Amino acid sequence: MQDRTEQLLDYVHDRLDKAGRAEVESLLETNPALRAELAAIEAVQAEMAVGSPSEAERARGWEQLSAAIEADRTRVPANDNRRFTLRQVAAVAAIAVIGVQLLSYSVRTGGDYVGFTPASVTTEAPTLQIAFRQGARVDQIIALLRELDATIIDGPSATGLLTLQFGDAAARDTALATLIERTDVVDLVSQP
Repeated sequence: MQDRTEQLLDYVHDRLDKAGRAEVESLLETNPALRAELAAIEAVQAEMAVGSPSEAERARGWEQLSAAIEADRTRVPANDNRRFTLRQVAAVAAIAVIGVQLLSYSVRTGGDYVGFTPASVTTEAPTLQIAFRQGARVDQIIALLRELDATIIDGPSATGLLTLQFGDAAARDTALATLIERTDVVDLVSQP
């Protein structure tokens, strides 16, 4: 029966040669079930012809289908509130690292330490180490250092010691005598 259905479809669509058409017509005359099947096929074909969309409607349908497929292809995050992409953040970080490296290189190779003495440099000038009393006020300490014409070159250390530098040995010796007398501000004085 399947072969006959294919033959009937070819008959309805006029795809048979003369011999094939003659064979289907002779079968239709003798077989009422085949005539009923042909009637059903023709009815479906007629219904489809009436309800078939126009060319413009088909084109519009394809456009809508293509747009829906493309929308499914491009995923949009549900919450896209990022201001910078990962690539932008990485670029900023790389620029910052390069900048810090260039700056540190220029500081290390400069060699001219204006107003800066590295910890590894020892001084030849006379020095004293001093610890101030815990209750000493800042204004008292500043006034004392100005009076002595001393410069703080190191400290405070972990034990609270400051290293003071003087212009010459005589200034250091005078400062040592003064600091020993100032027990209201000074807790400890020593020569390194």
